[in-house]
Amino acid sequence: MAYNQLQKPTGKIVERGNPLVMEHKVDSTGPALPGRLVYKGTNDDDAGVKSATDNVTNMPIGWLGYEQASASYKPSDEDTAYSTGDFAPVLNGGHFIIVSALSAVNATKGQYLCAGESGMLTAVTTEGSASMKSVPIAIAMESVNASTSITDCAVLSLI
Repeated sequence: MAYNQLQKPTGKIVERGNPLVMEHKVDSTGPALPGRLVYKGTNDDDAGVKSATDNVTNMPIGWLGYEQASASYKPSDEDTAYSTGDFAPVLNGGHFIIVSALSAVNATKGQYLCAGESGMLTAVTTEGSASMKSVPIAIAMESVNASTSITDCAVLSLI
């Protein structure tokens, strides 16, 4: 791996920057893992991870945080999901680098990424009619091969 001044953090998911933080109640829509994209839940103060089919009409409201969580709701590590009903930090505002998960994509540094299944990121496509699936929400800050497995990648948030 070439030196690029980025170092994936240990025990946290924000590599650099100062995201806006809002606490939301985790709903029961999917695995609420730190670093995953989340969407508005049933109520305005709810947030949850959705499948790719939900991305067509909904834009993500942010990323699930980790190190910003209160001690009573914070998972044991950044690879452990929040439970339904937990109050979790949702990060947004752009201009920060976060470690998120890629699925079924080889990302190259500088590549635009959009919402994929289960709160992960995938490559932006321009085929067919435009949908929320083709709206860039992050830029890869490193080259990563996630074509065969889910892989963490440092990304610059655009949301």
